[in-house]
Parts: sequence; C-alpha cells; structure tokens
Amino acid sequence: MVARPEDYINQVEYLQSIVGKYFPIYRTEIEYDIVNLYVRISPEQDIERPFNDLRKELVPQNYIPHLREARGEFIVSVKAQPEQNYRGIKTNVLMLLITICTTLFAGMWWWASYDPQNGGFFTLYNLLNGGLYFTLPLMTILGIHEMGHYMLARYHGIKASLPFFIPFIPPLGTIGAFISIREPIPDKKSLLDLGVAGPICGFIVAVPISILGIYLGTTMGRPVPADIEGTFMSINFPIIMQAISYLMPFPSDAMLHPTAFAGWIGFLVTGLNLLPAGQLDGGHVARALFGEQAKYASYAAAAFLVIVGIFWYPGWLIFALFIFFMVGLKHPPPLNDMSGLDIKRKAVGVFAILLLLSCFHPIPVEQITYSHDFSFELIEDEPVRMLSVNESAEYLVNLTNTGDPASDTYNVSYTLSNSTAWSVQMFIRNETEWLPIDLNYTSVELEPAETAEFKLEVQAEEHALPRTDIELKAVSENTERKRFIELSVRLIYSFNAEVRGEKVVPIRNGTATFEIDIFNLGHQDVYNISTEDVSREGWNIMYTYGEQEGEILQINVSTGSQVTFTVEMSSQEDDTSEFLTVYAYIHIESQGTGEYESIEVIGVRTV
Repeated sequence: MVARPEDYINQVEYLQSIVGKYFPIYRTEIEYDIVNLYVRISPEQDIERPFNDLRKELVPQNYIPHLREARGEFIVSVKAQPEQNYRGIKTNVLMLLITICTTLFAGMWWWASYDPQNGGFFTLYNLLNGGLYFTLPLMTILGIHEMGHYMLARYHGIKASLPFFIPFIPPLGTIGAFISIREPIPDKKSLLDLGVAGPICGFIVAVPISILGIYLGTTMGRPVPADIEGTFMSINFPIIMQAISYLMPFPSDAMLHPTAFAGWIGFLVTGLNLLPAGQLDGGHVARALFGEQAKYASYAAAAFLVIVGIFWYPGWLIFALFIFFMVGLKHPPPLNDMSGLDIKRKAVGVFAILLLLSCFHPIPVEQITYSHDFSFELIEDEPVRMLSVNESAEYLVNLTNTGDPASDTYNVSYTLSNSTAWSVQMFIRNETEWLPIDLNYTSVELEPAETAEFKLEVQAEEHALPRTDIELKAVSENTERKRFIELSVRLIYSFNAEVRGEKVVPIRNGTATFEIDIFNLGHQDVYNISTEDVSREGWNIMYTYGEQEGEILQINVSTGSQVTFTVEMSSQEDDTSEFLTVYAYIHIESQGTGEYESIEVIGVRTV
C-alpha cells in the first residue's frame, strides 16, 4: 500500500491516483479541506464493489471517501481525518462489572418482592435467585443485542468497539448498552444490516426468556397479596408478550416473575431502538430504506414521543430530549449513498418495522391503585323506625365494591340487641326478585364497581320488648376491613279500644253494663279511663277491672296484650220513664303519648 503523502499538493495527486483506479476522473475541485473528484459512472455499472474497494484502500490512510450525485454528476468527495487513538477494553470490562453488580442488586430487589423470606433483603437466597432469574437473562438479552451489532460491523469491515454496558439504579439495574462505531458506514446495505442486527438478535433471545418467565410465573407463581393497597407501577405487555401470554395463559392475580420482567425489558429495548429517529437502530433502518426522506420519519417519531409524553406517559419526554440532544434527528448518509438495497434486505427492513410494532408499547408503565375499599350504605337514611305490634319495617342496603382492580368476597351478617318477639328476615336481590336468606349471615363476591342489594324485614310480634337495635356488618375477606350500619326499631304507643259485643244494651233494674277491650299495639303503657259525658242527669258511670273499681281507672297493659274492663251505667234516682235512652262517652287516654279514644255506649229502656 502506498503511504499517505504529507504535503497537500501531493495528497491531491495521491487521491487522484487512488480514485482513478476505480472510477474515471474528468475534473477535480478543492473545497477547503475536501477534495471533490468528478467521475464517470455508466448507468449499468456496478459501483458498489469498486467503491467498497476504494474505501478499504483510503480508510487505513485516514481518508474518508463519499460517493454522491449532484446536478447529474457523480462526485467522490474525500476528506482527511486525524489519527484517532482509542482506549483498550478496560473501560468495557469495568462498566460490565459495575452493571453486573447493579443488576444483581436489582435482581435481589425483584426476588425479595416476588418471594419474600424472613431473612431480610441482603440474603444469599435473594442474591442467588435474583441473579439466576433476573440478572442472567437480562444481561444475556442486552449482551446478545449489542454483539449482534458488533459482529455485523466486523462482517462489513467497519471498526467498532466492544459493548459498553450502562449501569443504573434498581429496579432496572441497567438502561442498556451500546457499541461505538469508529468509522462512517459504507453503504445502505451495511447500514441496514448494522441497524437490524441488534434488535433481531435481542428479540430472538427475549422470546424464549419471556416464554420461560411466563411459564415460571404460571407454575411457581406468587399471587398478588390479597390485602395489597396503595399506588404501584404496573407494566403493560407489548403485542408480542400479549401473544405469548395468550398461548400460555398467565393468571391475572399472579405477580410477574422476574424472568418475565427481564424478557419485557428486552422487548422494551428492542422497541425503543427501532424507533426511526436519528441514529437509533430504527434510524439506521429508515435511512437505508427511505434515503433522505427518512428525516420525516425521524421528525414524526420525535413528535409522537412528545405528544404521548405530554398526555399519557411522561417518560417519553425524557427519551425525546435524549434524541434531540444526544442522538440527533438527522442521520448522516452512508459513504456510498447511491447503491440501493436488494429485495432480501428490503424484506428485512419490513420485518424490522413489524418488530417495532410488536415490541413497542406507547404506555409501557402506568400507575395503578390497588384498593379493597367498599361502601355499605342504607339507601333511605332512616335508621330508626317506629312500629306497632305485627307491623314490619323494611330497610334497603347497598353493598358496593369501590376498590380496584380486584374482586372481593364480603361476609354480611346482622345481630339483634333484643330478639324477644322480634323477627328479622334478610333478602338478597337477583335480577328479578328478592331471595330470602335462611341464616343471619351470607357471603357475596363482587367485581369492582359491582353492587349487591340487601333487604332487611323487621317485625314486632306480640309481647315484643319495646326496642331492638340491629347491627348490620359487612367484612372484606381480603383485608378483614369492616363496615357497620346501626339500625333501631321501636314500638310506638298505639292501641285500639272497642266495645265487646253491642254498644247499645238494654237498661234493666236501672243499670246497663258494657265490656270494653283495650289492645296495646305498641310499647307497654298505662291507660287512664274516665267519663267524658253522660246525656242524662242522675246517671253515673263506674268502671271495674280486676280488683280496681271507681269512676276513674288506670290500667297497665304490656306490649301486645289485651285487657277488658267493665262499664256500669246506673241511675241514682228511680227514673220511671217508659222510654229512656242514655248516652255515655268513655275516654281512654295513653299516658305515654296523650293520645286517646272516645267510646260511645248507649243504654235503652222500652216498655
């Protein structure tokens, strides 16, 4: 190989001699530090092979050639680059070791959350299982992803570094890895190959790891604790993981196995890298497929991240800033931007787009709130009811699962403070009718936002005590949280009074006798009996109840009881009238409420 000349004039001549071996030169122009050599290329000429040979001859001499077309002319632009010195692999090894440590710590964190033991966090059990089930699969996915790039770079003769792993804090432990491409990419074929190699290799490994993780989560799965509450971060499966979990059903109430989470990270990294923005892997693919038009795909990808970041997932704003300031929106052209892609590589490019769609989720992580709260409410806000004997009161109660996202089972029961002569029947409503519940308790399972309707019928029977208090209780089986409704049913001061038999009776020997019944429908009460009015002077009213006798009477009547007292209407004088009618009004008054009834009795004498 001819050595690179030091003086500028000889450098131009040197470049003309080298380029002239592969392409006929008809004009040379110098623009600052760039030498533009105008060459003749026929339409049927294969330019890929000669240009690649030209590149391999100039790059070792620190010259970078670019083949482009401008205004119908073909130009080989050559620019000298300074000698570059690169560090050895010590940095790669150091970053790898640090990343292994951070991912081991993350693996311990995940395993301690997945399978908590009494030994605490820093245990050999957590270290070994976290390393086996999280660190190893995650580092395998990321390592093979980057080695895919590295091996394709070596295949195309492009200088590239070994992978640099990036450590990060738990729960991830790493945010990926990258390789450093140390010279411009020769052509569209190598650009596409280099772009898709990493995502395809990472995807090929992430699929079986995800299958294994979901299988382990199914066979040795840990259920989400029934009493878990609070706000947590939840991951959303991309399409590929949804397909895997569809073929291998994953319990909805099970925690995600750490290996499945490592697979999820692998798909996330694949999807992120395939975004057609700047110099991401997807940017390489887009530039190879669409040429200069790929910049519009890059703008669209960045705008998409910003819009989704503002309205749905703020994390994309950080990634958008990373693209804006670190990666850039524009992709430099390959050295040979004129050679096209063969049909196989175009098919691979389409496959890369399908990979993006299957691995990328616009909202990969979201906050969810676990709540096992529920409401237990009286529909009509009348917890205290007043009843007469043999009357009943109805209470309607709604039990609603206001938690999310899990279902819960509730035990509903009631207790009476006083059950003597009080009957209670509980019902639960189905779609069309009320179904009686034989016992004083029942269980019902409710999905989030689902409501069960209950009805409680309370009846006061004869001889019921004046009051009973009812405690309705609902208990969550998941959390043992309780809700109470306090009810109270009381007997009112109510009675009925009526004449036994006929209220019109004959007067015999100057006396008419009646019997009056008092039926106490409510609380135990004392009734005052007296005379309101008598239609004829000289006639007296006397009352008799048991051993009590007098013109005024007090009778104590218990709840649900009936008593009978006698009313005797008699004349103090000898009334010799042949036809005689005497009206009297008996006043019966409750001491409890002051309510009263007037009973009319009539004595009649005819000749």
